[in-house]
Amino acid sequence: MLSDLNTVVQTPAVKTADYQNWSLNVLADYIEKNHHEYVREKSNDLIPYLEKICKVHGERHPELFEIKNEFNESINELNMHMHKKRFYFHMFVLSLQPKKIILNPIYRNSVPSKIPSK
Repeated sequence: MLSDLNTVVQTPAVKTADYQNWSLNVLADYIEKNHHEYVREKSNDLIPYLEKICKVHGERHPELFEIKNEFNESINELNMHMHKKRFYFHMFVLSLQPKKIILNPIYRNSVPSKIPSK
């Protein structure tokens, strides 16, 4: 087992992406799709197990109900926190983006391609 651990420690980590050069939009999307989604998915996976444990062992161990309630409250708070962070970060990213003027397609052809010089 020790040799396995040493092998893992000595194996260089594979860098999967160059996060430093990602735009904020891409980075925010990555965090949402990988980390936030993982937390939501795994917490939803754990809830039925906690309910089953409480159902089977709760009579002899009433503290399990408290653990289940604490877990549910923590997950609710974490979900609200992630939602709030996503909203504020999205607004922050939008504030950094250059403002683009989007012309209605009806008027696109009437806009000169060059500004006339004086």
